[in-house]
Amino acid sequence: MRLVAVVILALIMSTGASAQTKYSTWSNPDTRSAASNDQLQEFLDKLNALIAEAEKSRAADPYFLRDLKDLASGFDRPWKNLSFSDDFLDGNFNRNPTWTVTQGRYFIESGWGLRNAVEQATASSTRTQNLSGEQAAIAILGQILNRSNQQKQQQEPTQPRSQRTAIHAPFPMTNAFSVELEMSSWNSEGRFVFATYQGQIIEGQRAPGYRLVYTPGAGIELLRVNTRSSSIIERADGPFKLEDKNVHKINWTRGTDGSMTVMLDDKVIIKTVDRGFRDSFNGIMMTTRGGDFIVKKVSVYGTN
Repeated sequence: MRLVAVVILALIMSTGASAQTKYSTWSNPDTRSAASNDQLQEFLDKLNALIAEAEKSRAADPYFLRDLKDLASGFDRPWKNLSFSDDFLDGNFNRNPTWTVTQGRYFIESGWGLRNAVEQATASSTRTQNLSGEQAAIAILGQILNRSNQQKQQQEPTQPRSQRTAIHAPFPMTNAFSVELEMSSWNSEGRFVFATYQGQIIEGQRAPGYRLVYTPGAGIELLRVNTRSSSIIERADGPFKLEDKNVHKINWTRGTDGSMTVMLDDKVIIKTVDRGFRDSFNGIMMTTRGGDFIVKKVSVYGTN
């Protein structure tokens, strides 16, 4: 009953205020003051606590409580503290904050951000003009053998191997988080992955955590990855045309109840719930498999 009374009181207060005048001066909710945001969050924290208390004691109809939780979740922003931020304007990625490359190469593209180096595969060949007679003969023989092997391989279809790059930044990261990512994609191939991880990053080993995967020409997937397996939690079917060399915004939030939302350029594309990970995370990781991607800015907010 206490919960119902609080909700009714809140509704009466809002209704009474609007009843005084039919119309009022409109103010953009995105430009609310910090004080009003804090007051709203304080109210939501109390409301969520009452909902949890009512659920535990079965003091209200479960469907009513579910509707209240859905209503509160639309305004709830528990991510109050900036945990990590990098806009790469200092021209480096190896200090303040520190990123570590575990595979491939990265560099700072001036005016754009962190870019994965695209290595162009070239046919192996040996220059013979500067070699001795014996060395040149060996080199020529090697080229002949390579051509013979290539001719045999061409008889069977083969899949091209795409180069992988990987980079990560360790920092304390709460289980509930808000990620703001600005990136651009420069060709229609490859795959870009932004991930949270638990534990330590060890080359050759799978790091547990969540993965947000973008594949040009396909879509965006949200994955749960464990040490031995991975599964798709939700998928947003594309194609999303990000290969226009413009900067696009990705917002990824995870609430304290496991609810997750992914927005692309301010449009919701994924909304789901997963409670596969209940502990805090140890940082963020980005990987590419082929493709040409530039990350302009990344910020992570936590609950404490």
